[in-house]
Amino acid sequence: MEEAIHHPDPQGILTNDKPSLSAIAVGNCLGKILDKLVLDQISDHVITQEMLCHSQSAFRPLYSTQTAIIGVLEPIREAMDRRRLSVLVTIDIAKAYDSVDHAALLEILKGLNFDRSAVNWFGDYLRGRLATIHVRDGPPPAWRRC
Repeated sequence: MEEAIHHPDPQGILTNDKPSLSAIAVGNCLGKILDKLVLDQISDHVITQEMLCHSQSAFRPLYSTQTAIIGVLEPIREAMDRRRLSVLVTIDIAKAYDSVDHAALLEILKGLNFDRSAVNWFGDYLRGRLATIHVRDGPPPAWRRC
């Protein structure tokens, strides 16, 4: 079971940005190293097996926000050159990651032919995770399941 304490950053000190109540997770250092190793292995597998949509920019080497913007704006520019109408529909999925159905995620991994032991490992990793938000001078925080 992994526990993480989230500290709000109301002054924006840690982000060198405008004040924000975005939480900053302070977790086990070894856990963070393990997370990075697993992410690297999965990324390599997904990229070498060509599992990503060709237009996906996130979580890919040599892709960035700029490449994503170009991928959106270039077809619009081309349509304007041909005097065609363009429509762009966007959605904000920033909070979607906080509500991922773990059982569904494990089924997707099985469907992508991830090894059974890897799927079991992810299941163990996702089960029983706890988090809390600690506010300075506030009451003791309650732990909640992630």
